[in-house]
Amino acid sequence: MRNSNWWMLLPVTVAAAITGIFYVLLPERFLTDHTLAASVLIAAISAGVLVYSPMSGGGSKSNLGGMFGALGIGTVVSFLLLLVASTGVALAITGLEKGAMALDILTVAGFAAYFISMRAMASNAGSESSRRGGKSSHIAWADRLEGIAKGCAMPMLKPRLLKLAGETRFLASDEGSFDAEVNHRIAGVLDTVADAVRRGDEQGAMHQLKRLRNLFSERESELTSLKSKP
Repeated sequence: MRNSNWWMLLPVTVAAAITGIFYVLLPERFLTDHTLAASVLIAAISAGVLVYSPMSGGGSKSNLGGMFGALGIGTVVSFLLLLVASTGVALAITGLEKGAMALDILTVAGFAAYFISMRAMASNAGSESSRRGGKSSHIAWADRLEGIAKGCAMPMLKPRLLKLAGETRFLASDEGSFDAEVNHRIAGVLDTVADAVRRGDEQGAMHQLKRLRNLFSERESELTSLKSKP
């Protein structure tokens, strides 16, 4: 039976597999060397977070451009912290316990700082929307995408919907004299996505998500242009 929640087991599987591999390769040290065990567990969890990041809706689109922008800031941060954690494992294996512990602390602190900053940004976006007396367009679109994802039974499509919803929450607000034509087109594509999901048309929904990303990019460009005008 196809279950849309099975994909959530992938990060856990990755973390467990990495831990198991080190246990098989270094069984005695893994059980007696607490620094090595901690480093391996932190690296394994970091790998799980890296796998989960592109599938979740919690990450925002990166402003770094190029490949980083396509990956998303959550994936980039997770990858960099995984490198730090992996270096900690290497130091623990060679017996440099203090160096390994320092990198483990840095990894944990890095993930904590990232998650706290993301929650703070989301909270600020919600507060700003409340001060204006209602939801901004991009917040409403993000809610709509999350609602579509909740009713989606296609395991490949659901994480993509959630990821796009997370990115949508960090789009620019369209206050002022912004031309609403793009917003109307986005709303129309969202309706098409919802209809494709109801019909079980995974490929059609994927195509519409690509259209949404293009429209979001067009909207961001127009808003940037408007803000740059005197």
